[in-house]
Amino acid sequence: MTQRDRDLEDEIAAHLRLAVADRMARGESREQAERAARREFGNLTHVKEVTREVRGIRFERLIQDVRYGLRALRRTPAFTAIAVLTLALAIGANSAVFSVVNNVLLQPLPFRDPARLYLVSHTPTNLPFELPPGLADRLYIAYRERARAFESVAGYQRQQVTLSGVGDAARLFGTRVSANFFTTLGVAPAVGRSFVADEEIPGRDRVVILGDRLWRQRFNADQAIIGRTISLDGMPRTVVGVMPAGFTFPASADLWTPMAMTLDPGNSFIVPVVGRLRDDVTPQQAKSELESIVQSLPSDPRGASFKSVAEIIPLKDNLTKNVRRPLYIFGGAVGFVLLIACANVANLLLIRAATRRQEMAVRVALGASRSRVARQLLTESVLIALIGGAAGVLVAFNGVRALLAMAPEGRIPRLDEVQVDGWVLAFTVIVSVLTGILFGVVPALSGARRQPHEALGQGTRTVGGAHNRLRATLVTGEIALALVLLTGAGLMIKSFVLMRSVDTGYNAANVVTMAVDLPRSGYPDAGRVQAFHARLLDRLARMPGARSVGAVSFRPMGGMGIMGDFKVE
Repeated sequence: MTQRDRDLEDEIAAHLRLAVADRMARGESREQAERAARREFGNLTHVKEVTREVRGIRFERLIQDVRYGLRALRRTPAFTAIAVLTLALAIGANSAVFSVVNNVLLQPLPFRDPARLYLVSHTPTNLPFELPPGLADRLYIAYRERARAFESVAGYQRQQVTLSGVGDAARLFGTRVSANFFTTLGVAPAVGRSFVADEEIPGRDRVVILGDRLWRQRFNADQAIIGRTISLDGMPRTVVGVMPAGFTFPASADLWTPMAMTLDPGNSFIVPVVGRLRDDVTPQQAKSELESIVQSLPSDPRGASFKSVAEIIPLKDNLTKNVRRPLYIFGGAVGFVLLIACANVANLLLIRAATRRQEMAVRVALGASRSRVARQLLTESVLIALIGGAAGVLVAFNGVRALLAMAPEGRIPRLDEVQVDGWVLAFTVIVSVLTGILFGVVPALSGARRQPHEALGQGTRTVGGAHNRLRATLVTGEIALALVLLTGAGLMIKSFVLMRSVDTGYNAANVVTMAVDLPRSGYPDAGRVQAFHARLLDRLARMPGARSVGAVSFRPMGGMGIMGDFKVE
Protein backbone atom coordinates (compact mmCIF):
# COMPACT_ATOMS: atom_id res chain seq x y z
CA MET A 1 0.00 0.00 0.00
CA THR A 2 1.34 3.43 -0.98
CA GLN A 3 1.51 6.44 1.36
CA ARG A 4 -1.40 8.04 -0.53
CA ASP A 5 -3.55 4.96 0.06
CA ARG A 6 -2.66 4.98 3.76
CA ASP A 7 -3.52 8.67 4.00
CA LEU A 8 -6.85 8.00 2.29
CA GLU A 9 -7.61 5.15 4.72
CA ASP A 10 -6.81 7.41 7.69
CA GLU A 11 -9.00 10.20 6.29
CA ILE A 12 -12.00 7.90 5.79
CA ALA A 13 -11.51 6.43 9.28
CA ALA A 14 -11.42 9.94 10.73
CA HIS A 15 -14.71 10.84 8.98
CA LEU A 16 -16.33 7.70 10.38
CA ARG A 17 -15.06 8.43 13.92
CA LEU A 18 -16.46 11.95 13.77
CA ALA A 19 -19.84 10.66 12.51
CA VAL A 20 -19.98 8.01 15.25
CA ALA A 21 -19.02 10.53 17.96
CA ASP A 22 -21.71 12.94 16.72
CA ARG A 23 -24.44 10.27 16.90
CA MET A 24 -23.27 9.04 20.30
CA ALA A 25 -23.46 12.64 21.55
CA ARG A 26 -27.12 12.62 20.46
CA GLY A 27 -27.81 9.56 22.61
CA GLU A 28 -27.25 6.59 20.29
CA SER A 29 -25.28 3.57 21.45
CA ARG A 30 -21.84 2.90 19.86
CA GLU A 31 -23.14 -0.08 17.91
CA GLN A 32 -26.11 1.88 16.56
CA ALA A 33 -23.94 4.89 15.79
CA GLU A 34 -21.31 2.85 13.90
CA ARG A 35 -23.96 1.01 11.87
CA ALA A 36 -25.79 4.24 10.99
CA ALA A 37 -22.54 6.07 10.15
CA ARG A 38 -21.38 3.32 7.78
CA ARG A 39 -24.81 3.19 6.15
CA GLU A 40 -24.80 6.94 5.69
CA PHE A 41 -21.19 7.00 4.46
CA GLY A 42 -21.86 4.37 1.78
CA ASN A 43 -19.71 1.70 0.14
CA LEU A 44 -16.13 2.22 1.34
CA THR A 45 -14.55 0.72 -1.78
CA HIS A 46 -16.65 2.94 -4.03
CA VAL A 47 -15.79 6.02 -1.95
CA LYS A 48 -12.09 5.20 -2.28
CA GLU A 49 -12.43 4.77 -6.04
CA VAL A 50 -14.26 8.08 -6.46
CA THR A 51 -11.79 9.89 -4.20
CA ARG A 52 -8.84 8.59 -6.19
CA GLU A 53 -10.52 9.69 -9.43
CA VAL A 54 -11.18 13.17 -8.01
CA ARG A 55 -7.61 13.50 -6.73
CA GLY A 56 -6.26 12.36 -10.09
CA ILE A 57 -4.11 9.45 -8.89
CA ARG A 58 -3.88 8.11 -12.45
CA PHE A 59 -0.40 6.64 -12.54
CA GLU A 60 -0.86 4.63 -9.36
CA ARG A 61 -4.17 3.30 -10.66
CA LEU A 62 -2.47 2.32 -13.90
CA ILE A 63 0.23 0.44 -11.97
CA GLN A 64 -2.47 -1.38 -10.00
CA ASP A 65 -4.30 -2.31 -13.20
CA VAL A 66 -1.09 -3.60 -14.78
CA ARG A 67 -0.19 -5.70 -11.74
CA TYR A 68 -3.67 -7.16 -11.51
CA GLY A 69 -3.70 -7.81 -15.26
CA LEU A 70 -0.38 -9.68 -15.10
CA ARG A 71 -1.69 -11.82 -12.24
CA ALA A 72 -4.85 -12.55 -14.20
CA LEU A 73 -2.83 -13.58 -17.27
CA ARG A 74 -0.60 -15.85 -15.18
CA ARG A 75 -3.70 -17.64 -13.89
CA THR A 76 -4.65 -18.63 -17.46
CA PRO A 77 -1.35 -19.66 -19.12
CA ALA A 78 -2.96 -21.54 -22.02
CA PHE A 79 -5.12 -18.58 -23.04
CA THR A 80 -2.19 -16.18 -22.64
CA ALA A 81 0.16 -18.35 -24.74
CA ILE A 82 -2.35 -18.74 -27.59
CA ALA A 83 -3.25 -15.04 -27.65
CA VAL A 84 0.39 -13.89 -27.47
CA LEU A 85 1.50 -16.33 -30.19
CA THR A 86 -1.35 -15.26 -32.49
CA LEU A 87 -0.51 -11.58 -32.07
CA ALA A 88 3.26 -12.14 -32.27
CA LEU A 89 2.93 -13.70 -35.71
CA ALA A 90 0.55 -11.01 -36.99
CA ILE A 91 2.38 -8.02 -35.48
CA GLY A 92 5.77 -9.47 -36.46
CA ALA A 93 4.65 -9.89 -40.07
CA ASN A 94 3.40 -6.30 -40.15
CA SER A 95 6.63 -4.99 -38.61
CA ALA A 96 8.75 -6.95 -41.11
CA VAL A 97 6.80 -5.60 -44.08
CA PHE A 98 6.83 -2.08 -42.60
CA SER A 99 10.63 -2.24 -42.33
CA VAL A 100 10.78 -2.85 -46.09
CA VAL A 101 8.13 -0.23 -46.94
CA ASN A 102 9.72 2.33 -44.61
CA ASN A 103 13.27 1.98 -45.89
CA VAL A 104 12.36 1.61 -49.57
CA LEU A 105 9.46 4.07 -49.93
CA LEU A 106 9.18 6.37 -46.92
CA GLN A 107 12.70 7.24 -45.85
CA PRO A 108 14.54 9.89 -47.89
CA LEU A 109 17.45 8.81 -50.03
CA PRO A 110 20.76 8.74 -48.09
CA PHE A 111 22.16 11.70 -50.02
CA ARG A 112 22.61 15.37 -49.22
CA ASP A 113 19.34 17.25 -49.80
CA PRO A 114 17.86 14.36 -51.86
CA ALA A 115 14.71 16.31 -52.83
CA ARG A 116 16.81 18.31 -55.33
CA LEU A 117 18.10 15.24 -57.19
CA TYR A 118 16.40 14.58 -60.54
CA LEU A 119 16.92 12.28 -63.49
CA VAL A 120 17.26 14.04 -66.85
CA SER A 121 15.67 12.13 -69.72
CA HIS A 122 15.03 12.54 -73.43
CA THR A 123 14.13 9.14 -74.86
CA PRO A 124 11.82 7.77 -77.59
CA THR A 125 8.30 6.82 -76.51
CA ASN A 126 7.03 5.10 -79.67
CA LEU A 127 9.09 1.94 -79.17
CA PRO A 128 7.82 -1.61 -78.58
CA PHE A 129 9.68 -1.61 -75.27
CA GLU A 130 10.32 0.92 -72.52
CA LEU A 131 13.71 2.60 -72.29
CA PRO A 132 15.05 3.69 -68.89
CA PRO A 133 15.34 7.46 -68.35
CA GLY A 134 18.52 8.94 -69.82
CA LEU A 135 20.14 10.86 -72.62
CA ALA A 136 21.81 9.62 -75.78
CA ASP A 137 25.57 9.80 -75.36
CA ARG A 138 25.97 12.71 -77.81
CA LEU A 139 23.18 14.66 -76.17
CA TYR A 140 24.64 13.96 -72.73
CA ILE A 141 27.99 15.46 -73.63
CA ALA A 142 26.33 18.58 -75.06
CA TYR A 143 23.91 18.89 -72.15
CA ARG A 144 26.71 18.79 -69.55
CA GLU A 145 28.31 21.80 -71.20
CA ARG A 146 25.16 23.89 -71.71
CA ALA A 147 22.81 23.08 -68.82
CA ARG A 148 22.35 25.93 -66.31
CA ALA A 149 19.30 24.69 -64.41
CA PHE A 150 21.39 22.21 -62.42
CA GLU A 151 24.32 22.85 -60.10
CA SER A 152 25.95 19.73 -61.54
CA VAL A 153 25.00 16.94 -63.93
CA ALA A 154 26.51 13.43 -63.74
CA GLY A 155 26.18 10.34 -65.89
CA TYR A 156 26.56 6.69 -65.02
CA GLN A 157 26.27 3.25 -66.64
CA ARG A 158 25.87 -0.07 -64.90
CA GLN A 159 28.25 -2.86 -65.83
CA GLN A 160 29.42 -6.26 -64.65
CA VAL A 161 33.10 -6.86 -64.06
CA THR A 162 35.25 -9.80 -62.99
CA LEU A 163 37.48 -9.28 -59.98
CA SER A 164 40.49 -11.61 -60.01
CA GLY A 165 43.69 -12.00 -58.05
CA VAL A 166 41.91 -11.72 -54.66
CA GLY A 167 40.82 -15.25 -53.82
CA ASP A 168 38.44 -16.87 -56.31
CA ALA A 169 37.44 -14.77 -59.29
CA ALA A 170 34.08 -13.10 -58.70
CA ARG A 171 31.50 -11.48 -60.94
CA LEU A 172 30.51 -8.10 -59.46
CA PHE A 173 28.05 -5.31 -60.20
CA GLY A 174 29.95 -2.15 -61.01
CA THR A 175 29.11 1.30 -62.34
CA ARG A 176 30.97 3.59 -64.70
CA VAL A 177 30.45 7.15 -63.47
CA SER A 178 31.48 10.68 -64.39
CA ALA A 179 34.06 12.31 -62.14
CA ASN A 180 31.45 14.55 -60.47
CA PHE A 181 29.03 11.68 -59.76
CA PHE A 182 29.64 11.53 -55.99
CA THR A 183 29.71 15.30 -55.50
CA THR A 184 26.41 15.59 -57.40
CA LEU A 185 24.80 13.09 -55.03
CA GLY A 186 26.43 14.76 -52.03
CA VAL A 187 28.28 11.68 -50.77
CA ALA A 188 32.03 11.55 -50.11
CA PRO A 189 34.19 8.42 -49.79
CA ALA A 190 34.76 7.23 -46.24
CA VAL A 191 38.36 6.39 -47.13
CA GLY A 192 40.45 8.04 -49.84
CA ARG A 193 39.10 10.40 -52.49
CA SER A 194 36.61 10.74 -55.33
CA PHE A 195 37.49 10.76 -59.01
CA VAL A 196 39.01 13.84 -60.63
CA ALA A 197 38.15 15.30 -64.04
CA ASP A 198 41.34 14.02 -65.74
CA GLU A 199 40.33 10.44 -64.95
CA GLU A 200 37.46 10.66 -67.44
CA ILE A 201 40.05 10.67 -70.25
CA PRO A 202 40.63 7.27 -71.89
CA GLY A 203 43.95 5.85 -70.75
CA ARG A 204 43.84 7.77 -67.45
CA ASP A 205 40.81 5.92 -66.12
CA ARG A 206 42.70 3.01 -64.50
CA VAL A 207 41.34 3.77 -61.02
CA VAL A 208 38.48 2.32 -58.95
CA ILE A 209 36.46 3.16 -55.84
CA LEU A 210 35.28 0.18 -53.78
CA GLY A 211 32.00 -0.27 -51.95
CA ASP A 212 32.13 -0.81 -48.19
CA ARG A 213 30.70 -4.33 -48.46
CA LEU A 214 33.26 -5.43 -51.06
CA TRP A 215 36.08 -3.79 -49.08
CA ARG A 216 35.17 -5.74 -45.96
CA GLN A 217 34.39 -9.08 -47.61
CA ARG A 218 37.32 -9.27 -50.03
CA PHE A 219 39.95 -7.04 -48.44
CA ASN A 220 39.20 -7.48 -44.72
CA ALA A 221 38.62 -3.73 -44.32
CA ASP A 222 42.32 -3.08 -44.93
CA GLN A 223 43.00 0.59 -44.14
CA ALA A 224 46.06 0.45 -46.44
CA ILE A 225 43.88 -0.38 -49.46
CA ILE A 226 44.39 3.09 -50.98
CA GLY A 227 46.99 2.85 -53.72
CA ARG A 228 46.73 -0.92 -54.05
CA THR A 229 46.28 -2.35 -57.54
CA ILE A 230 43.51 -4.86 -58.28
CA SER A 231 42.51 -6.63 -61.50
CA LEU A 232 39.11 -5.93 -63.10
CA ASP A 233 38.39 -7.83 -66.33
CA GLY A 234 42.11 -8.55 -66.56
CA MET A 235 42.98 -4.84 -66.41
CA PRO A 236 44.94 -3.35 -63.47
CA ARG A 237 43.21 -0.55 -61.59
CA THR A 238 44.40 1.47 -58.61
CA VAL A 239 42.08 1.81 -55.60
CA VAL A 240 41.63 5.49 -54.75
CA GLY A 241 38.68 5.35 -52.34
CA VAL A 242 36.13 3.37 -50.35
CA MET A 243 32.52 4.52 -50.09
CA PRO A 244 30.66 4.68 -46.75
CA ALA A 245 28.63 1.73 -45.49
CA GLY A 246 25.16 1.59 -47.05
CA PHE A 247 26.04 3.48 -50.23
CA THR A 248 25.36 1.13 -53.15
CA PHE A 249 23.77 3.47 -55.72
CA PRO A 250 22.83 2.54 -58.34
CA ALA A 251 21.22 -0.88 -57.75
CA SER A 252 23.56 -2.56 -55.27
CA ALA A 253 26.81 -1.54 -56.97
CA ASP A 254 29.98 -3.08 -55.52
CA LEU A 255 32.47 -0.66 -57.11
CA TRP A 256 32.74 2.38 -59.35
CA THR A 257 35.12 3.24 -62.21
CA PRO A 258 35.47 6.45 -64.25
CA MET A 259 33.27 6.75 -67.34
CA ALA A 260 35.75 7.53 -70.11
CA MET A 261 33.36 8.25 -72.97
CA THR A 262 34.34 7.71 -76.62
CA LEU A 263 31.67 8.29 -79.24
CA ASP A 264 31.20 5.50 -81.80
CA PRO A 265 29.97 6.70 -85.21
CA GLY A 266 27.97 3.51 -85.67
CA ASN A 267 26.44 3.17 -82.23
CA SER A 268 24.62 5.26 -79.68
CA PHE A 269 24.01 4.45 -76.02
CA ILE A 270 21.56 5.79 -73.49
CA VAL A 271 23.32 7.29 -70.47
CA PRO A 272 21.35 7.64 -67.21
CA VAL A 273 21.86 11.23 -66.02
CA VAL A 274 21.28 12.62 -62.53
CA GLY A 275 21.40 16.31 -61.71
CA ARG A 276 21.18 18.50 -58.61
CA LEU A 277 18.59 21.20 -59.32
CA ARG A 278 19.41 24.76 -58.34
CA ASP A 279 17.39 26.29 -55.49
CA ASP A 280 15.85 28.99 -57.68
CA VAL A 281 14.89 26.67 -60.59
CA THR A 282 11.74 24.57 -60.92
CA PRO A 283 11.59 21.17 -62.64
CA GLN A 284 9.41 22.69 -65.37
CA GLN A 285 12.06 25.33 -66.10
CA ALA A 286 14.72 22.60 -66.27
CA LYS A 287 12.52 20.67 -68.70
CA SER A 288 12.12 23.73 -70.92
CA GLU A 289 15.89 24.23 -70.93
CA LEU A 290 16.43 20.57 -71.94
CA GLU A 291 13.97 20.94 -74.82
CA SER A 292 15.70 24.09 -76.06
CA ILE A 293 19.12 22.40 -75.95
CA VAL A 294 17.77 19.42 -77.92
CA GLN A 295 16.29 21.72 -80.58
CA SER A 296 19.57 23.62 -80.93
CA LEU A 297 21.56 20.47 -81.76
CA PRO A 298 21.83 19.00 -85.28
CA SER A 299 19.19 16.32 -85.80
CA ASP A 300 20.31 12.71 -86.07
CA PRO A 301 18.85 11.10 -89.23
CA ARG A 302 18.84 7.72 -87.50
CA GLY A 303 16.27 8.98 -85.01
CA ALA A 304 13.93 10.73 -87.44
CA SER A 305 11.15 8.17 -86.89
CA PHE A 306 11.34 8.38 -83.10
CA LYS A 307 9.10 10.60 -81.02
CA SER A 308 11.20 11.63 -78.02
CA VAL A 309 9.93 13.35 -74.89
CA ALA A 310 11.90 15.46 -72.40
CA GLU A 311 11.39 14.64 -68.71
CA ILE A 312 12.79 15.83 -65.39
CA ILE A 313 12.00 13.00 -62.93
CA PRO A 314 12.56 13.03 -59.14
CA LEU A 315 15.26 10.45 -58.45
CA LYS A 316 13.36 8.75 -55.63
CA ASP A 317 10.15 8.47 -57.67
CA ASN A 318 12.00 6.76 -60.49
CA LEU A 319 13.75 4.33 -58.15
CA THR A 320 10.52 3.22 -56.47
CA LYS A 321 7.93 3.54 -59.25
CA ASN A 322 7.90 -0.18 -60.10
CA VAL A 323 7.68 -1.41 -56.51
CA ARG A 324 5.51 1.24 -54.82
CA ARG A 325 2.14 -0.34 -55.60
CA PRO A 326 3.19 -3.98 -54.95
CA LEU A 327 4.71 -3.04 -51.58
CA TYR A 328 1.62 -1.10 -50.51
CA ILE A 329 -0.59 -4.02 -51.58
CA PHE A 330 1.65 -6.39 -49.64
CA GLY A 331 1.39 -4.12 -46.60
CA GLY A 332 -2.40 -4.07 -46.92
CA ALA A 333 -2.49 -7.88 -47.09
CA VAL A 334 -0.55 -8.33 -43.85
CA GLY A 335 -2.79 -5.64 -42.33
CA PHE A 336 -5.74 -7.93 -43.05
CA VAL A 337 -3.84 -10.74 -41.32
CA LEU A 338 -3.55 -8.50 -38.25
CA LEU A 339 -7.30 -7.81 -38.31
CA ILE A 340 -7.99 -11.55 -38.47
CA ALA A 341 -5.68 -12.05 -35.49
CA CYS A 342 -7.55 -9.29 -33.61
CA ALA A 343 -10.86 -11.02 -34.27
CA ASN A 344 -9.40 -14.31 -33.06
CA VAL A 345 -8.12 -12.83 -29.81
CA ALA A 346 -11.35 -10.85 -29.30
CA ASN A 347 -13.26 -14.13 -29.51
CA LEU A 348 -10.92 -15.66 -26.95
CA LEU A 349 -11.45 -12.67 -24.66
CA LEU A 350 -15.24 -12.96 -24.97
CA ILE A 351 -15.05 -16.61 -23.97
CA ARG A 352 -12.72 -15.70 -21.10
CA ALA A 353 -15.07 -12.90 -20.02
CA ALA A 354 -17.90 -15.43 -19.79
CA THR A 355 -15.88 -17.44 -17.28
CA ARG A 356 -15.08 -14.26 -15.27
CA ARG A 357 -18.56 -12.76 -15.15
CA GLN A 358 -18.99 -13.55 -11.45
CA GLU A 359 -15.62 -11.96 -10.65
CA MET A 360 -16.63 -8.78 -12.47
CA ALA A 361 -20.07 -8.81 -10.84
CA VAL A 362 -18.54 -9.05 -7.36
CA ARG A 363 -16.26 -6.12 -8.14
CA VAL A 364 -19.23 -4.03 -9.28
CA ALA A 365 -21.24 -5.07 -6.22
CA LEU A 366 -18.35 -4.01 -3.98
CA GLY A 367 -18.39 -0.54 -5.48
CA ALA A 368 -16.18 -0.60 -8.57
CA SER A 369 -17.65 1.55 -11.34
CA ARG A 370 -18.40 0.01 -14.72
CA SER A 371 -15.81 2.28 -16.35
CA ARG A 372 -13.29 1.00 -13.79
CA VAL A 373 -14.05 -2.63 -14.72
CA ALA A 374 -13.92 -1.85 -18.43
CA ARG A 375 -10.58 -0.08 -17.97
CA GLN A 376 -9.17 -3.07 -16.12
CA LEU A 377 -10.24 -5.46 -18.89
CA LEU A 378 -8.87 -3.10 -21.53
CA THR A 379 -5.55 -2.92 -19.65
CA GLU A 380 -5.31 -6.71 -19.79
CA SER A 381 -5.94 -6.58 -23.55
CA VAL A 382 -3.22 -4.00 -24.09
CA LEU A 383 -0.84 -6.07 -21.94
CA ILE A 384 -1.46 -9.10 -24.15
CA ALA A 385 -0.85 -7.00 -27.24
CA LEU A 386 2.38 -5.49 -25.84
CA ILE A 387 3.72 -8.93 -24.92
CA GLY A 388 2.72 -10.14 -28.39
CA GLY A 389 4.45 -7.09 -29.90
CA ALA A 390 7.65 -7.81 -27.97
CA ALA A 391 7.61 -11.36 -29.31
CA GLY A 392 6.69 -9.93 -32.72
CA VAL A 393 9.98 -8.01 -32.82
CA LEU A 394 11.79 -11.35 -32.85
CA VAL A 395 9.49 -12.51 -35.64
CA ALA A 396 10.21 -9.27 -37.51
CA PHE A 397 13.99 -9.80 -37.39
CA ASN A 398 13.62 -13.22 -38.97
CA GLY A 399 10.86 -12.02 -41.28
CA VAL A 400 13.07 -9.26 -42.70
CA ARG A 401 15.80 -11.81 -43.44
CA ALA A 402 13.25 -14.04 -45.18
CA LEU A 403 11.86 -11.15 -47.25
CA LEU A 404 15.34 -10.08 -48.33
CA ALA A 405 16.21 -13.66 -49.27
CA MET A 406 13.02 -14.04 -51.34
CA ALA A 407 13.24 -10.61 -53.04
CA PRO A 408 14.02 -10.88 -56.78
CA GLU A 409 17.58 -9.75 -57.40
CA GLY A 410 17.86 -6.22 -58.73
CA ARG A 411 14.09 -5.58 -58.75
CA ILE A 412 13.62 -3.80 -55.42
CA PRO A 413 15.80 -0.72 -54.78
CA ARG A 414 17.48 0.16 -51.48
CA LEU A 415 17.28 -3.37 -50.09
CA ASP A 416 20.71 -2.88 -48.54
CA GLU A 417 19.16 -0.22 -46.30
CA VAL A 418 16.35 -2.46 -44.99
CA GLN A 419 16.72 -3.26 -41.29
CA VAL A 420 14.75 -3.35 -38.06
CA ASP A 421 15.54 0.12 -36.72
CA GLY A 422 14.03 2.62 -34.33
CA TRP A 423 11.24 3.46 -36.76
CA VAL A 424 10.21 -0.19 -36.91
CA LEU A 425 10.31 -0.54 -33.12
CA ALA A 426 8.17 2.59 -32.72
CA PHE A 427 5.76 1.22 -35.32
CA THR A 428 5.58 -2.09 -33.42
CA VAL A 429 4.77 -0.34 -30.13
CA ILE A 430 2.06 1.82 -31.72
CA VAL A 431 0.54 -1.14 -33.57
CA SER A 432 0.61 -3.22 -30.36
CA VAL A 433 -1.24 -0.57 -28.34
CA LEU A 434 -3.80 0.06 -31.08
CA THR A 435 -4.25 -3.67 -31.55
CA GLY A 436 -4.83 -4.17 -27.83
CA ILE A 437 -7.48 -1.45 -27.86
CA LEU A 438 -9.05 -2.76 -31.07
CA PHE A 439 -9.59 -6.34 -29.95
CA GLY A 440 -10.12 -5.46 -26.27
CA VAL A 441 -12.70 -2.68 -26.35
CA VAL A 442 -15.69 -4.87 -27.27
CA PRO A 443 -15.03 -7.59 -24.65
CA ALA A 444 -14.26 -4.90 -22.06
CA LEU A 445 -17.53 -3.05 -22.65
CA SER A 446 -19.42 -6.31 -22.76
CA GLY A 447 -17.92 -7.52 -19.48
CA ALA A 448 -18.63 -4.24 -17.68
CA ARG A 449 -22.19 -3.91 -19.00
CA ARG A 450 -23.69 -6.92 -17.23
CA GLN A 451 -25.79 -6.40 -14.10
CA PRO A 452 -24.34 -7.92 -10.89
CA HIS A 453 -27.55 -9.77 -9.98
CA GLU A 454 -27.67 -11.37 -13.44
CA ALA A 455 -24.13 -12.73 -13.27
CA LEU A 456 -24.33 -13.77 -9.61
CA GLY A 457 -27.62 -15.52 -10.18
CA GLN A 458 -26.47 -17.52 -13.20
CA GLY A 459 -23.95 -19.66 -11.30
CA THR A 460 -21.88 -21.58 -13.76
CA ARG A 461 -24.30 -21.40 -16.69
CA THR A 462 -22.90 -20.17 -19.97
CA VAL A 463 -23.60 -16.69 -21.19
CA GLY A 464 -25.73 -16.29 -24.29
CA GLY A 465 -27.49 -13.42 -25.99
CA ALA A 466 -25.23 -10.45 -26.60
CA HIS A 467 -22.01 -12.47 -26.12
CA ASN A 468 -23.05 -14.96 -28.77
CA ARG A 469 -24.03 -12.20 -31.17
CA LEU A 470 -20.70 -10.47 -30.69
CA ARG A 471 -18.80 -13.69 -31.25
CA ALA A 472 -20.86 -14.43 -34.36
CA THR A 473 -20.11 -10.94 -35.69
CA LEU A 474 -16.38 -11.37 -35.11
CA VAL A 475 -16.35 -14.79 -36.76
CA THR A 476 -18.22 -13.36 -39.73
CA GLY A 477 -15.66 -10.56 -40.03
CA GLU A 478 -12.83 -13.10 -39.81
CA ILE A 479 -14.28 -15.18 -42.61
CA ALA A 480 -14.85 -12.09 -44.77
CA LEU A 481 -11.25 -10.91 -44.36
CA ALA A 482 -9.87 -14.40 -44.95
CA LEU A 483 -11.99 -14.66 -48.10
CA VAL A 484 -10.54 -11.39 -49.40
CA LEU A 485 -7.00 -12.62 -48.77
CA LEU A 486 -7.66 -16.02 -50.36
CA THR A 487 -9.29 -14.38 -53.38
CA GLY A 488 -6.32 -12.05 -53.84
CA ALA A 489 -3.86 -14.93 -53.47
CA GLY A 490 -5.82 -16.98 -55.98
CA LEU A 491 -5.78 -14.14 -58.51
CA MET A 492 -2.03 -13.71 -58.06
CA ILE A 493 -1.42 -17.43 -58.57
CA LYS A 494 -3.65 -17.41 -61.65
CA SER A 495 -1.75 -14.41 -63.06
CA PHE A 496 1.55 -16.18 -62.43
CA VAL A 497 0.34 -19.34 -64.18
CA LEU A 498 -0.88 -17.29 -67.16
CA MET A 499 2.46 -15.49 -67.40
CA ARG A 500 4.28 -18.81 -67.33
CA SER A 501 2.06 -20.14 -70.12
CA VAL A 502 2.57 -17.20 -72.53
CA ASP A 503 3.82 -18.42 -75.92
CA THR A 504 7.26 -16.83 -76.34
CA GLY A 505 7.73 -18.26 -79.82
CA TYR A 506 10.51 -20.65 -78.87
CA ASN A 507 10.97 -23.73 -76.70
CA ALA A 508 13.21 -23.08 -73.69
CA ALA A 509 13.05 -26.65 -72.35
CA ASN A 510 16.50 -28.11 -71.56
CA VAL A 511 18.17 -24.88 -72.68
CA VAL A 512 21.06 -23.73 -70.47
CA THR A 513 22.61 -20.27 -70.84
CA MET A 514 25.74 -18.58 -69.59
CA ALA A 515 27.29 -15.16 -70.06
CA VAL A 516 30.86 -14.52 -71.21
CA ASP A 517 32.33 -11.01 -71.24
CA LEU A 518 35.80 -10.77 -72.76
CA PRO A 519 38.10 -8.00 -71.47
CA ARG A 520 39.50 -5.63 -74.08
CA SER A 521 42.96 -6.09 -72.61
CA GLY A 522 43.07 -9.70 -73.81
CA TYR A 523 40.77 -9.42 -76.84
CA PRO A 524 41.37 -6.00 -78.41
CA ASP A 525 40.02 -6.77 -81.91
CA ALA A 526 37.15 -8.66 -83.53
CA GLY A 527 39.41 -11.41 -84.86
CA ARG A 528 40.45 -12.57 -81.40
CA VAL A 529 36.87 -12.40 -80.15
CA GLN A 530 35.62 -14.53 -83.06
CA ALA A 531 38.44 -17.06 -82.55
CA PHE A 532 37.55 -17.39 -78.86
CA HIS A 533 33.88 -18.01 -79.58
CA ALA A 534 34.71 -20.55 -82.29
CA ARG A 535 36.89 -22.52 -79.86
CA LEU A 536 34.30 -22.22 -77.09
CA LEU A 537 31.41 -23.45 -79.25
CA ASP A 538 33.50 -26.33 -80.55
CA ARG A 539 34.37 -27.54 -77.06
CA LEU A 540 30.78 -27.12 -75.82
CA ALA A 541 29.44 -29.09 -78.80
CA ARG A 542 31.65 -32.05 -77.85
CA MET A 543 30.31 -32.19 -74.26
CA PRO A 544 28.25 -35.34 -73.45
CA GLY A 545 24.52 -34.63 -73.76
CA ALA A 546 24.90 -31.41 -75.76
CA ARG A 547 22.59 -31.58 -78.80
CA SER A 548 23.39 -28.12 -80.17
CA VAL A 549 25.15 -24.93 -79.13
CA GLY A 550 24.98 -21.33 -80.26
CA ALA A 551 26.04 -17.81 -79.38
CA VAL A 552 24.07 -14.59 -79.32
CA SER A 553 24.86 -11.03 -78.25
CA PHE A 554 21.79 -10.72 -76.00
CA ARG A 555 19.54 -13.50 -74.70
CA PRO A 556 15.90 -13.45 -75.84
CA MET A 557 13.70 -11.99 -73.08
CA GLY A 558 16.91 -11.01 -71.28
CA GLY A 559 15.78 -7.49 -70.44
CA MET A 560 17.81 -5.69 -73.13
CA GLY A 561 15.96 -3.89 -75.89
CA ILE A 562 17.86 -4.02 -79.18
CA MET A 563 16.68 -2.34 -82.36
CA GLY A 564 18.15 -1.36 -85.71
CA ASP A 565 19.06 -2.88 -89.07
CA PHE A 566 21.08 -6.06 -89.53
CA LYS A 567 22.16 -8.29 -92.38
CA VAL A 568 22.49 -12.08 -92.45
CA GLU A 569 25.81 -13.20 -93.95
